[in-house]
Amino acid sequence: MKRSILSNQYKKALALLLLLSLLISGLLPDAQVAATDAFGENPKTDRPTTMGLAPADSMDHRSTVTDLAYADRLNASNEMTVTDEMTAADELTVADELTAADEMTAADEMTVEDELTDTDQSEDVVSPEDYARYEEEDRKDYLAVKKIRAARAKANKTGNTAASSLQSVEWADKKLVNSIDGKGLTHESQHSASAKIFGIDVSKWNGDIDWKKVKNAGVSFVIIRVGNRFSASGKLAVDPYFESYIKGAHSVGLPVGIYYFSQDISTAEAKASAQFVLKQIKKYASYISYPIFYDMEMIDGGRLDKANLSKKKRTDIWCTFCDAVKAAGYIPGVYASYYSYYDYNDNAVDSAHVSTSLFEKKGYYIWLARYNTRTYSSRPYSMWQYSSTGKVDGINSYVDLNVAYVRAEQTKATASSFSVKWDKLDKAKGYYYAVFDKKGNKLYGAHTTGRTATITKFSDKSAPKTGQKYIFKVRKYTLDASGKKVYGKYVISAPVYTTPCDIKTIACKAKSQTGNGATITWSAAKGATGYEIYCKEEGRAAYRKLAMTDRTSYVIHELSPQKKYTVKVIPFVNVTGNDFYGNESDTVTFCTSVATVTPLKQVSTSKNRICIGWTWPKNVLGLQVFLYDADGKQVTEPVTIEDQTTQSYAYSGLTPGAKYICKVRAYGMNAEGTLVYGRPGRIEVKTRPEQTTGLKRKTSTANSTTIVWKPVAGADGYRVYQWNASKKSWKYVKTTTQPSYSAKKLKIATKYKYRVRAFVKSNGIYGFGTYSDAYETATKAPKPKSLKIKFKSATSATLKWSKVTGATGYRILIYDRAGKLVDTRLTKKTSCKVTGLKRGKTYRFRVQAYITTGSTTVFGSSLWGRGSADSRVSQKV
Repeated sequence: MKRSILSNQYKKALALLLLLSLLISGLLPDAQVAATDAFGENPKTDRPTTMGLAPADSMDHRSTVTDLAYADRLNASNEMTVTDEMTAADELTVADELTAADEMTAADEMTVEDELTDTDQSEDVVSPEDYARYEEEDRKDYLAVKKIRAARAKANKTGNTAASSLQSVEWADKKLVNSIDGKGLTHESQHSASAKIFGIDVSKWNGDIDWKKVKNAGVSFVIIRVGNRFSASGKLAVDPYFESYIKGAHSVGLPVGIYYFSQDISTAEAKASAQFVLKQIKKYASYISYPIFYDMEMIDGGRLDKANLSKKKRTDIWCTFCDAVKAAGYIPGVYASYYSYYDYNDNAVDSAHVSTSLFEKKGYYIWLARYNTRTYSSRPYSMWQYSSTGKVDGINSYVDLNVAYVRAEQTKATASSFSVKWDKLDKAKGYYYAVFDKKGNKLYGAHTTGRTATITKFSDKSAPKTGQKYIFKVRKYTLDASGKKVYGKYVISAPVYTTPCDIKTIACKAKSQTGNGATITWSAAKGATGYEIYCKEEGRAAYRKLAMTDRTSYVIHELSPQKKYTVKVIPFVNVTGNDFYGNESDTVTFCTSVATVTPLKQVSTSKNRICIGWTWPKNVLGLQVFLYDADGKQVTEPVTIEDQTTQSYAYSGLTPGAKYICKVRAYGMNAEGTLVYGRPGRIEVKTRPEQTTGLKRKTSTANSTTIVWKPVAGADGYRVYQWNASKKSWKYVKTTTQPSYSAKKLKIATKYKYRVRAFVKSNGIYGFGTYSDAYETATKAPKPKSLKIKFKSATSATLKWSKVTGATGYRILIYDRAGKLVDTRLTKKTSCKVTGLKRGKTYRFRVQAYITTGSTTVFGSSLWGRGSADSRVSQKV
């Protein structure tokens, strides 16, 4: 331990010794060392009693709270008085007197440290006098949490959320219930039999509270913030309103629970927080009957956020606090939103934040925050915070509203009896329980100071009936000053059942029997909510459980073919998660038939051949293979195969592009020596199509071309390929179901080569026909940029034009004035002499570039000119 820490411990130890000496010498006559502790309780005789609600699976009582150390019983103000009397010089003198020889051993250090008060052990605790300095930090934490909830509420209303759709039911919406009576809430089925007790949780932010008005408003319990750890400084502070709240609530008889707002980032801090909480509540231990809750919420930019804790580390922190609370004799509880617990996923074992499954296993009291009209959760929880904007008479601010669940649970059932246990009711001296029939008639009632009951007879000495539902109700009683019982209302009401009646008949339909299963049916058992099906194969000793169902029939699968099986069914009734079983049914025995050959698979195809394959089923002698055309007409005689190494069969001589249906059935022999056949497996297969033919150009433009071809019989579609001259390979460009293809964004005056093949598709496999012959086409050439016409005589003219790149040649068309074509010339040059013109006639001349591809010629755009042999006019266009 460092010297500075040792000096500090010596100072504190000396201060304690000085105080004791003052007390002994009578220098402080008003201070007395009494047998009671600092809270006015006698640590030997004053013990807190259990008044609270336990988790659903817990009936534990709180044990005695550990006594505070003797040093804690000293008056804090007296300690400060003595310490304040020490001047700086005195402190230095004490420190200077410590020599190396005076250094304490580890044992000595522990002795002194054990004598320190809890406040001394936790120097990060904010004193009431210093609280004002940290109030702004407390306010920021409060507003940060409020902002997070408001943002989530806004995201729900706008639908702007990336979380699953379940997120929309966590935070506030227009249907929010803000009344303490909880009218409008829907409680999940796990709490259908629970008593609903409504209460609030409060902190300093709720201000002054009129507790009489609060109780009269219908509040039945209150959870009070004892304190918190700040998100920035990490210091601990007692809620300034804690003492006034707990005294006020207790004064009007409201049961109390505690919550602590945590920003702990280590198990050491969680342990310190737990000790801090236990110290603050010790004085009021007898007031507390609800759990001590740990509330850890992330604040953006806070110490918990910056710590970036792993899921395991965060879980360890929660458990450290809760286990310390439990060790002190209180009921530990955890508070969080559904997002923190399960990431909005009820099927998730845990969320990414904490191991909620571990909380459930440890039996922590789970307090779930979900602001809506229901929680939509099947996960276990014992309290639900359903609103943060509640209004309650006696509180001037919005307040959190909660419902706690108290339930009865059926623990046993027979054909003529049932047993029940129930949660503890606050301040009960005993209980009165009663049994009613479905019509509300009371059948039995009795008192008990325990919390269990077994009903074997009613008041009229009759026994409960088999397969019957009853209603079990509980109310508490207290004792008045004279010792007379004072009864409350029935607050617990739960359905209870005897075990179901017997199943009278069970059968297996012969037509339902297949190679791997059968359908079992049975008569309904009165009082049953479900049935368990058990099956045993011949030759085996034990039954195996197949399934549970709420129906009176079940299809059994995955059995072996041609085997004998025995089946039985057991009815049960489910009561709030517990199953109670009736008598098992009689058994039914059946034999599975020959197995179906499935799945069949397509092995290979050609345009005249198909091959199908299979896996041999068990316990068969052979197979029969059938082939049918698309109309269901048998194509060939059935083929019988007995060699079980043969796993495929091929058919030849078939029509290209045609659909065929292949069926395969297995056969075996029954006990009588008769051949029996299974249901056939079935597969559709198509032969490959013929070669694609008849490619030709339909149209071309300067940047596109369209080709067509003859439809191929049976084809499901076509694949088109284009020749890549630079790579000298064919490139796939398009799949189409039509016998045509249009290529766009092509180069002007350019040749393109294509080929096409048809395909069929069956069983997810493509079967392609033969490629077509390559077909070459081209885009149109542009028109020449210029044209000169010169008449050499009255009957002849010379035409000259600009060269067109990519052109094979040029066509010249000559028209008379009326537009009649009078002559056509072809040339590969860029000039042409025209003769045979008539004197006095006007002619129009049209020039086109063309591209020849194989047997196809593609003519480009035209350039026009006009002239007259009579005028000897030369024109330049």
